[in-house]
Amino acid sequence: MKRDHENPSLAEPTGRLQSELKYTIPQESTRIAMSMLSTRLDPDPQYPSAIISSIYFDSHDWKMLGEKRNSDYLKTKVRLRWYSSAEGNQLRHDSATFAEVKYKVGSKRTKIRHQTRFSGQELQDMPLSSFELLGVLHELKRLGCPIRNALIPTFVVSYKRQRFVDRATGRRVCIDSGIRVPKYNRSTLASTFSHCLPNTVIEVKSPQQEFPLFLRPLQALGLRKTAFSKYFECYAELTRSVF
Repeated sequence: MKRDHENPSLAEPTGRLQSELKYTIPQESTRIAMSMLSTRLDPDPQYPSAIISSIYFDSHDWKMLGEKRNSDYLKTKVRLRWYSSAEGNQLRHDSATFAEVKYKVGSKRTKIRHQTRFSGQELQDMPLSSFELLGVLHELKRLGCPIRNALIPTFVVSYKRQRFVDRATGRRVCIDSGIRVPKYNRSTLASTFSHCLPNTVIEVKSPQQEFPLFLRPLQALGLRKTAFSKYFECYAELTRSVF
């Protein structure tokens, strides 16, 4: 059966501003949190759970990372994304992959998404030093994306995403766990990082900014609101940097 996220027309809403509230809990509390949330959240009927992998692009001087580190009002991310499903000990990679340019203006975000010619398996196997990856940037520029800097692939971020809907308000909720870096560009980084980040991320997509009531029970588990960036946090682990 064709998975919904393989069709670009069914992909996550793009090209418009919306709010994205982020919270974290300790990774080891994920199962308990899921049990607590089951009374208010239903599995998303449109998007199945999946393993998400993204190749992030940045300049040689890490300009986009700096926008996050400096809390700039305007932030940009450029990434190449594919989806996989777990079948026993094997991963099945979807055929469709997407180049994304994500802009944030304060707490609002907009995202431009373009389907690429690569399959998920091709991106999974492709070295980050491949010139073919740079062709994706040329295509984005041809489509009018304002990418001003010379960018290169930096590293891959992978995690499990489970999608839900708050049955009381209709808000969409994503729970991302097992965040890790399975591959990095050795021309830009030298690292031994191989474990998962210590946090699970809960994202609530909604026009409203108020605290979601269904998250209140998770405060006992150490829930906290944050401007968590998987790209930034994984870079910090890769370089063992403290910002």
